[in-house]
Amino acid sequence: MIWGYRFTPGQAPVLVDFTTALDLLANPEQRGCDFLWLHFSLAHTAAERWLRTDPGLPEGFREGLHERLNSTRLEQEADALIAVLHDVPFDFNFDPAAVATVHVCLQPHVLVSARLHPLRSVHQLR
Repeated sequence: MIWGYRFTPGQAPVLVDFTTALDLLANPEQRGCDFLWLHFSLAHTAAERWLRTDPGLPEGFREGLHERLNSTRLEQEADALIAVLHDVPFDFNFDPAAVATVHVCLQPHVLVSARLHPLRSVHQLR
């Protein structure tokens, strides 16, 4: 996990480590109405392994992690929204290899994002 944040209403976001994030995911009563954002790098095999095997993530999200998609997509699967978004540099010398993709799974109280290459927009959002 590159980073994880816990958002509590009326408070500043708190950085959480992977162990804390796993505990909050496994124990929703501890999380309460808080919201988690967990961001992963697909370049790390342990992160990808967790993303592919976590039973809380929809199958469509897990299957799409390495699909080569040329277009942005947004789908609903059960109570989750699954998105594939592209970060395109604003440069007149457009290089298709410079396009980076982020996979997003939004569920009640949890946002999981994963990318292979760093994305400027995700880091600005952070």
